[in-house]
Amino acid sequence: MATKLSFFFVGKTKERFIQMGIDEYLHRLIRYVSSEVRVVKAEKIGPKADTHKVIEAESRNILTKISPAAYRIALDSTGKQLSSVDLARFLTDLERQGREEIIFITGGPLGLSPTLLKECHFILSLSKLTLTHEMCRLILFEQVYRAYTIKAGEKYHK
Repeated sequence: MATKLSFFFVGKTKERFIQMGIDEYLHRLIRYVSSEVRVVKAEKIGPKADTHKVIEAESRNILTKISPAAYRIALDSTGKQLSSVDLARFLTDLERQGREEIIFITGGPLGLSPTLLKECHFILSLSKLTLTHEMCRLILFEQVYRAYTIKAGEKYHK
């Protein structure tokens, strides 16, 4: 069975230019692998919000929507950094293992809960730089697309 990629985001992407980029890479990626974006509700973050409760609520919401059988990859600054070639190899290995679904999980502005991170098989860091959660979405899509072009032996990756 072919692998499917699912990208879980907390809250809608508000920056139009970022959403346009995500849409473009999703369109390109579908040529290589079945892919979808799933948006889960973002909690309100008011001035008196308990950030721990917000992160836990968003993370619980994600966990209720993902298949327990899926291979789960969380994006977090504490994760492992991979080169583009290593990411391509990693995804190839998961496909060879017969993984039917690979899920990438990107949190909201406050990140993901330790509970959710423990439920993931792999934690990926895109950079040591601080990035907005929306920019992480776009960079993730570009890197996953790049990985699939590497796997296909195409010239996108130089």
